[in-house]
Amino acid sequence: MGSKGRSGEEIAMRLLQSLGYEILETRKEVSLEGTGVAEIDITARDPRGTVYAIEVKSGKASVSDIRQVYANAKLVGLKPMIICKGFSDRSAEVAIKRFKIRSLLLPEYYLINLEDVKEIVDELVADILLGFEKADLRALNEEEMRVLVGLSEVSSFSEAMTKSGMNRKAFGRAIGEIRKKCHFPLKRSGFMYLSLQAKNLIRRSREEKMLREILEKVKSIDEKLQSRK
Repeated sequence: MGSKGRSGEEIAMRLLQSLGYEILETRKEVSLEGTGVAEIDITARDPRGTVYAIEVKSGKASVSDIRQVYANAKLVGLKPMIICKGFSDRSAEVAIKRFKIRSLLLPEYYLINLEDVKEIVDELVADILLGFEKADLRALNEEEMRVLVGLSEVSSFSEAMTKSGMNRKAFGRAIGEIRKKCHFPLKRSGFMYLSLQAKNLIRRSREEKMLREILEKVKSIDEKLQSRK
C-alpha cells in the first residue's frame, strides 16, 4: 500500500477515536481454509459496543468498493463501514443504502495525504526564504533599523518600543515601512512572527557587513600586492 493509503488510514483512525470508537485492529488479514482472501483496513468498536469492519478510501468510493467492504465484513461477521470523500456515482449511493453500510464522509481537505502536506510545507518554506532574500536592508533608515534590532532582541512589543525609544504610533508606522521595504514573507502581525523575521534579517545584515569587510580587506591586500610589482 502506498503512502497515500497509509496516511488515509491514519487520519481515519484519528477521526474514529474522536467520535469515541476504539480501534481494535488495522490491516486485518482474512483467511479461508488457510488462504488469505482479503484485508480489512480497520476494525473498531463504537461507543455502544458494535464492532465494524472498515474500508478506507483516499478518494471517492465506487460500487466495487461498496461490494468489497460488504463482503469483507460478512467474512468476519462484523458490521460494514466505509470512510471516503464521497461516492463516484449514483449507483454507489444506491448500493450503500441497499447493503446497509454505514458511511463516514470527509471533506476534500481532510484526507490529504502526508506527502501532499510535506509538499505544501516545502513550498511555504521556500516562499519564506525567497522573501528574506528579496529584503533590501539598505532601504531602511536609522529609525527603522532600531525597530528591527528591538524586535530581534526582546520578548514583547512593549519592550521593543522601549528599546527603540518610540511611542506606539511611531513604532507601528515604522513596522509598516519595514514590511513594505523588506517584503516580509510572513503576513501575521503577532510578536513571535515579527521577532523571527527581524532576527533573520539582522543576522543577514551582519553577514552582509562581514562579507563587505572581507572583500574590502581582500581588495586592499590585492592593491598592495599590485603596487609592489
